[in-house]
Amino acid sequence: MNIRFLVPIALSLVATVATSTAAVIDFDNLVGGPIFGGELVTSQYTGLGVTFSDYFAGGAHANNTLTGFIAGSSPPNVLWVDQGSGSYSGQYLEIDFSVPVNHISTVFGTSLSADITLVAYNGGTLLGTVNTSGGTVIGSVLSGVVSFDSVQDITSVQFFSHEVGTSRSFNFDLDNLTFSTVPEPGIMAFFGLGLTCFAVWKRSRRT
Repeated sequence: MNIRFLVPIALSLVATVATSTAAVIDFDNLVGGPIFGGELVTSQYTGLGVTFSDYFAGGAHANNTLTGFIAGSSPPNVLWVDQGSGSYSGQYLEIDFSVPVNHISTVFGTSLSADITLVAYNGGTLLGTVNTSGGTVIGSVLSGVVSFDSVQDITSVQFFSHEVGTSRSFNFDLDNLTFSTVPEPGIMAFFGLGLTCFAVWKRSRRT
């Protein structure tokens, strides 16, 4: 085996695995509008392996009037999710991933009297729940960041927002949805091979 030939391949594989797994959805490529007036968001990001389903009548829309109220959002659009005047039970925005992810974070905005809850699943198995209250207040909007880090094999997440201490749901906003996919086993095998070849090459240079 020609170790010198394999070294550039090994380094290339290391770089590919290290840099190709993260993605950000900022909704800025969609047609934004006022509340209910922007583009309905469902399957526009299937190219990234992501679909959106709002389990309430109003749906989730690209909104271009609220970015100034949400700390950390990027203009022109955020994702506005209709959940208002409903029941907290069984009402949520679901985001499904075609390839499992091990990290997800997003900027959120909601009512001053509400919180935001993020729930992660692998298929039907609950992986964890994060509940966030408090944050930055701009006008009548509470905003911040909610995330899961190093939770393996997330295939879907659900977002809720509700009035603290009640079962009343609230509309909420998301932006800059960031996620990292779990490398396929075959890719990880190549990654391991690349590191091995690199180690052998370094050792051969010292002898």
